[in-house]
Order: sequence, then C-alpha cells, then structure tokens
Amino acid sequence: MKVAQTQIAETPVARASQPRADGTNGAAFKQALDAEITLRKGEEAVPVEGHAYSEITKGAREGMYINTSGNVRHGEAFVLVRRDGKEYHIYGSGKDRLVVGFHTPKPGDAAAGKAPAPGTSGLDLRKGEKAEPVEGHAYAEITSGAREGMYVNTSGNSRHGEVFVLVRKHGVEYHIYGSGPDREVVALSERDDR
Repeated sequence: MKVAQTQIAETPVARASQPRADGTNGAAFKQALDAEITLRKGEEAVPVEGHAYSEITKGAREGMYINTSGNVRHGEAFVLVRRDGKEYHIYGSGKDRLVVGFHTPKPGDAAAGKAPAPGTSGLDLRKGEKAEPVEGHAYAEITSGAREGMYVNTSGNSRHGEVFVLVRKHGVEYHIYGSGPDREVVALSERDDR
C-alpha cells in the first residue's frame, strides 16, 4: 500500500477566535464545532443525520459536503463518492488531492440505523478479551487477550466495533485499521485539555 504524507492546509475554520466548549457537555461541544465552519457567500448547508458532515445545499459548491468531525479536516469541503461498499471523501484536486475511504455499514450491522451509545457494551470481543473505555475518547482499550494493547472503536460511526492500533506523533493521533492492502489510516488532531 502506498502511503503519502497528507498536508494540513489552511481551512476556513476560526478555531482560535471561538470560545472553547465545555468538554462535559456533548451538545455544547457539537454546537461549538458547527459554529466554527465558515461557508462562502450565498452558501447554505444542512447536517447529514448520522454522519460527521453537512451537505452544501445552495451556492457555488452545491452538492459538496463540509467535514464537521472535529478532526484535522474539520471545516474542509469534499466530494462524496460511494463505490463497492465504501464511502470516499475527496478533498482538493490535482497533486493536492486527498482521498479518505470509509467502510459503509451493511444492512443489519450495529452501525446501521441507530448509532449505539459509546462504551463497551455490545462490542464483539474475542474469547478472553476485556475492554475498558478511554475517558474523553470514542474508543476502548483492550486490556486482556491476544489483542491486548490495541483499541476498539466505540464511536457509533461506520468503524464502530473495529479494532485499531493507536499511534501518536507530532500532535496527531493515528488510528490504523487492518493491514496490507486493506489498511486504513485515520488521522485525528489531538485536543489539549485547557
């Protein structure tokens, strides 16, 4: 698998000027994230239920989407493509293009329909494994069993229940799912606890 370094471009997000949301109030945090997104003149956007993005419904970029996840691409516009059971978010164009792939849930999957509440209940762990939630994060650490030291996604998104390796480097948290040609690397910005 070819892995290219992603570039963090200037985005239309005014994080520094916005007050920080109280970390204990999920609704306030979500509202603060949504408030940071700046649309272009004449644009309107509506949140897409069950996803961390909004669809641009009016303006020059109508039909594109805005990332509202709070990760390193928060506030950036992308084109959404669904193909072969995956969802692709395509940011930029030409040599600056970044394609991020996601598994889409199959009918009947835990991630389909209602998203499960974050936590360790309902996870399909292997025999002898135990998991403990990691405070302030949407994942749990596997504390016993063959995969001890790995983490399991509890976010309720399309990767809910999937196991990953966690790597922190230069202020970025990387979640590495799978291996070989099926490997997916998801980069998340680490939040400071001010």
